[in-house]
Amino acid sequence: MLTVEKLHKSFGAQVVLKEVNLVISSQERVGVVGHNGAGKSTLIKILAGLEEPDKGIVNVHGASVGYLNQESQCRLGVTVGEEMRDALPGVADVEAQLLAAASNVDMNALSKATDDMQRLETHTLNARIGRVLSGLGFEQGATERLTDTYSGGWQMRIAMAKLLLQEPAYLFLDEPTNHLDTSAKYWLMYDYIPSYPGTVVVISHEVEFLNVVSERIIEVDAGEIKEFKGNYDDYQQQKQEAHDRQVKEYEAQQKELADVREFIAKFKGNKSKAGLVESRMKMLDKLDMKEKPRDRQKTIYLQLPPPPAWT
Repeated sequence: MLTVEKLHKSFGAQVVLKEVNLVISSQERVGVVGHNGAGKSTLIKILAGLEEPDKGIVNVHGASVGYLNQESQCRLGVTVGEEMRDALPGVADVEAQLLAAASNVDMNALSKATDDMQRLETHTLNARIGRVLSGLGFEQGATERLTDTYSGGWQMRIAMAKLLLQEPAYLFLDEPTNHLDTSAKYWLMYDYIPSYPGTVVVISHEVEFLNVVSERIIEVDAGEIKEFKGNYDDYQQQKQEAHDRQVKEYEAQQKELADVREFIAKFKGNKSKAGLVESRMKMLDKLDMKEKPRDRQKTIYLQLPPPPAWT
């Protein structure tokens, strides 16, 4: 479980997050939405431990965390296969221990290394690498190619593949589909994320993506967060219903105020109505005034063209 208590973050005079409290459970699928500049990326960077809050506590309770954004890149000068295996450094260590134990005929060390390899599921590593690379659109034999030979968009896919192989308990994705074509995007949203063993928290401007992967929506707005159960369409419906209720309650109160003020103005000088006038004036003083609901901001969703094919 990831817990957040009284989180506060500002940039100069601009308050991005104020007194935010949040709980994200294991194996949740959470979409983060809000207008540009609202603080979505700042929030998940803080949750992922990449940025410090001004105040507040973020506790992942010892769980592993992974983060990917639009600028994430892979190492250069290595093969794709080497970069993938670098995602699980423990595997290389255990393989080295196994070779050393075998050459030294150390049965105790050999037994321990074998147990460690089973724990790390090294026998499925190549299959897992193949599944992720294939899902993200890489060609057969990609593991033998140098990462330098791919364009920037494809290098971002390599970085994504490496992170997905690590399978952190909390996976934070900031606009993960920006460099993906339709096939890779569908694999991520329909195949990989639904079966992911941990928690996925994603920022996206694609309605379809959020509808498929999200079970809860967190909206960042004016330094605060609001939570909505369901996917993006559910969020929009709940938000519209809440806005309609607020408008209705505000308009009802405004009508009541107008009626009371009209009564006071009409009978203020009437001695026989003095008690009623005074009662209504006291009522106005004690009334909990409702704020006028803000017009709902509409976010523009763009469908970016697919990246160029690898060469």
